[in-house]
Amino acid sequence: MGGLSVTTGWQGGEVRRFRWWLLPLIVLMICSAATLAWYFGLHWDLGIDRCNPPPSIMVDGVASASVLAWNDVDGDGILSPGEPPLPGVLVTLSYETATTDDQGNATVSLFKPGCACSCWESEVLTAQTPTGYEPTTPLSVNLTDHHGVYYFGFSRP
Repeated sequence: MGGLSVTTGWQGGEVRRFRWWLLPLIVLMICSAATLAWYFGLHWDLGIDRCNPPPSIMVDGVASASVLAWNDVDGDGILSPGEPPLPGVLVTLSYETATTDDQGNATVSLFKPGCACSCWESEVLTAQTPTGYEPTTPLSVNLTDHHGVYYFGFSRP
């Protein structure tokens, strides 16, 4: 067979030649093995793990938060039994927004391209004070988990 080849040594008196057309296949096999190892959690001493995928994989992540807003009747900043939910509170995570429903619940998520782990780090969740209320809890909190629950209390002055 013709083509470019390199002499790699003698074996039993005949010359063995490296088949260059096999090189892309070999590279693909190595990349595929690294990808599968990362996907299934097989960690090698190559710095490949759940948070550091091999270069052949593009990973995107999400930072998200669940919110509960309530009418803090006693104004103590603690959700007490019997205190009603507060619908219509606008919450913001970076540029994404959500509004609490009739049960005072909302979920806001932020797409993070290229983020494999801890996508919530350095993200800030804020709530807007509804008209006629005062905040009884901080209006801005740093996310502390992948998908945590954050509480915002408001009372009438």
